[in-house]
Amino acid sequence: MPAPAYTRNDLVERTLQRLGEVGAGQSAEPEARKIVVDALDGILQELKLDEIYDFADSDEVPGAAMDPLSAIIASRLSDDFNLTADQITLAASREQGAREKLIRYRAQPFVYTPIEVDYF
Repeated sequence: MPAPAYTRNDLVERTLQRLGEVGAGQSAEPEARKIVVDALDGILQELKLDEIYDFADSDEVPGAAMDPLSAIIASRLSDDFNLTADQITLAASREQGAREKLIRYRAQPFVYTPIEVDYF
């Protein structure tokens, strides 16, 4: 069973949830959505240049990367969403952990295991 993949829109929604802009089943204000959408490409490019993780196709986010990536984006945008100092500190801490997760995911090599065939 393949791992789930998410869309760019899913990533924006998850980030807005982390920022406290939307609850489950709610819609974000267009201005809030625009802030995230406008920042997204730059943050993804930075992660690639820093060799944290390469989202070659930013329209598709691997399932395992969704949570860490949304944490990084939320942290970067915390000032834009007027979070408190404590919330910004927590977001920065989560970002550090998220960066480490993405580095681990990137480092996971593809393991090819040949199948042994028994001939009768």
